[in-house]
Amino acid sequence: MQPNNAENIHNLALSVLKEVQQRGIDTADVLALRSREDSITVRQGQVESVRRKIARGLGLRVILGGRLGFAHTSDVSANSISSLVDRAAALAKEASPDPGHAVAESTPLPSEKELDLVDASMSSIPVEEKIEQALRMEEAMLGSDQRIARSAGCHWHDGDDEQVILNTQGLANTHTGTWLAIVGQAVAEGNGQMQTGWWYSQARHRDDLDSPEDVGTEAAKQAVSLLGARRITTIKAPVIFEAPVASQVLGVLFAALNGETVRKRASYLVDKLGESIASNLVTVIDDGNLPRKLGSQSVDDEGTPARKKILVKKGVLKQYLYDIRGARLSKAKPTGNAHRSYGSLPSVGPTNLYMKPGEPSREDIVKSVKKGLFLTRIMGSGVNLVTGDVSWGGSGIWIENGEFAYPVEGITIAGNLLSLWKDIDAIADDLDWRSNVVSPSFRVKELMIGGK
Repeated sequence: MQPNNAENIHNLALSVLKEVQQRGIDTADVLALRSREDSITVRQGQVESVRRKIARGLGLRVILGGRLGFAHTSDVSANSISSLVDRAAALAKEASPDPGHAVAESTPLPSEKELDLVDASMSSIPVEEKIEQALRMEEAMLGSDQRIARSAGCHWHDGDDEQVILNTQGLANTHTGTWLAIVGQAVAEGNGQMQTGWWYSQARHRDDLDSPEDVGTEAAKQAVSLLGARRITTIKAPVIFEAPVASQVLGVLFAALNGETVRKRASYLVDKLGESIASNLVTVIDDGNLPRKLGSQSVDDEGTPARKKILVKKGVLKQYLYDIRGARLSKAKPTGNAHRSYGSLPSVGPTNLYMKPGEPSREDIVKSVKKGLFLTRIMGSGVNLVTGDVSWGGSGIWIENGEFAYPVEGITIAGNLLSLWKDIDAIADDLDWRSNVVSPSFRVKELMIGGK
C-alpha cells in the first residue's frame, strides 16, 4: 500500500465538502474510495492472465429540505468536483421529500488500530511469487487424485482499499484494509461422469491464509466426492448442512432481518421480535469489531460505529438491522450495517455474521444419522422471503447407518425457513472464518428431499 493514498483521497473528500459548504448546503456527506486489486489465473501449468485494477472515485449525497440528491464520479479533477456538487444539488431539488434522509452525527469514533486490518508486507509480494503460489496450488490439485482430469483454473487475488467519509456535521473517518484470496477449480472424471469442484481461502493477512497445496487438494476432493452420484427417490429425512452451505442459509436469514425489508412487511420475520424463530441451540451474532476479520471496520459506510449485535439468542429474535434512513423510518437506531461504494447509495449488509458453534464434531453428527443427507451444495434462488418458503436444487452424500454411502445429485430441498431453523437439532464445532458470513455445519431433524 502507498502510505500517501489515504491522504490523497482525504484531500479529495475535503475538496468536495468545501465546495458543498461554499454553496450554503447544510447537510451532505462525501465518500472517497481508492482500491487496488491484483488478479492472476493459471491453467494447466500456464499463466493465463495477470491483471491489476485500480479504482478511485467520489460519491456525494446532498440533502435539501428532506430531498436527497446523489451523484458520483471517477474523474477527480477540479472541474469534475464542481460538476459533482452541481449534479447532486440539482437532483435533490427535483426529488420528493423523505423524512428518513440524514447523515451520521459527529461522535467520537473508535480507532481501527486494534482491528489489525492491514498486512503491510503484501505491498512487497512480487508478481512472480503470486504466480508461483497459483502454480503450486494447481500442481497439488492435479496430483492429489488420478481422477482429476484437468484444471478449470487456479487464481490468486490480493488488494487493498482506503475509504474516507466526511460530512457537514463534522464527522471524519478513514478506513484502510488489505485482503487476499486463493481459489482452485478442478474437473474430475470417472464412473462415466464428469464433476467439478472448487475451494478457496481468503484473509486480511497472508499468514492467516491456507497453503496453496491445502486449497488445491481440497478443490480436487470436492470434485471427486461427487463422482458416481446417483438420484434418490423422494423422501423425508434428516439433512446435515455442511458449513459452506450452512453459511449460505445464514445469509438468507440476514436478508430477512434487514430493517427496510421488515418495514415494508416483505420478510417472514415481521413482528417476530422477542419471539422464538429458531432452535434454542441457535445464537447468531453480527460483529464488526473482530480483529483481522474480512467484515471488520471501525464504522460502517455512513459513519455509524460498528458494534457487536446478538441477532438471535438461543432461538429468540433480538434485533433487526438498519442503516440511517431505515432506522429513522422505523423509529429505531442505526446498527452500523450500512454498506456502499462511491457509486451507490447505502443499503444494509453484514459485517462479520456468524452462528455460534456447538460442541459435537461434524463427524459425530454424521455418525448419529441412521438414514439422511449430507448436503454439500445448494443451487438456485428459490427463496420467498415474504413467506419463508424455500426450494433449492442440491447435491451431497447419502448417509446410511452413520456412514457416507454414496454421492447424490439432482435433488431438491424444500421447506419453510421458520420450520428449518426451529428443527435444527445439532450444531457442529467446525466454524471456519473463510468469509464474513460463516456458520458451522448443522443438522435439521427432517426435510423433504425431492428426487426421482
